[in-house]
Amino acid sequence: MDSLPSLLGLDPELYWSVIFPIIIALSRVVDVILGTFRIILVIQGRKLLATLFGFFEVLIWISVAGQVMSQLNNFSYYLAWAFGFAAGTFIGMSIEERISLGMCILRIIIRDCSEKLIALFYANDINTTVVEARGQDSERTIVFSILPRKKLKFAEALIRESCPSAVYTIENIRSVHQGLRPCDDDKTSSYFRRVFPRGKSK
Repeated sequence: MDSLPSLLGLDPELYWSVIFPIIIALSRVVDVILGTFRIILVIQGRKLLATLFGFFEVLIWISVAGQVMSQLNNFSYYLAWAFGFAAGTFIGMSIEERISLGMCILRIIIRDCSEKLIALFYANDINTTVVEARGQDSERTIVFSILPRKKLKFAEALIRESCPSAVYTIENIRSVHQGLRPCDDDKTSSYFRRVFPRGKSK
């Protein structure tokens, strides 16, 4: 057990009581971040990247888990393991939210001011389909938009600006086939650029 710290020129007690718990926590952070992205990629049908992320996720997990299981009497390892898992979950979700992988569908139900919102969507290259409908007490306009998740916050800002009373829902979608106008994200055939779109932030 002391061969590794000796090889690194470290005091064994310092290594196993301080440095190794930190290694466990950081490894779990990376492991859980990879797991978070793997799940998202599986949902989106990105087989190649999901497989790659899964390989490294399990490789890290096995490497760390083996060391922890051999030291079942050290409670600090359990704390490091739990902290790494919790931190990895939070960081993974935060990174994914910032990167905003994939596409989504935005459904907006508008009682009035629909023309202003539709004009803003068209002006900002947000694909839009409009359906006239009737509610319980008045006419409604339903706007459907399929857009990269990177543009979602910008689209929500347009809704709040032009139709603050509008009701809208958001749903992630696995893939889109046909019907979309070319945009910056479609100009490259790179697999990684399709998975991690570089759409301009508004």
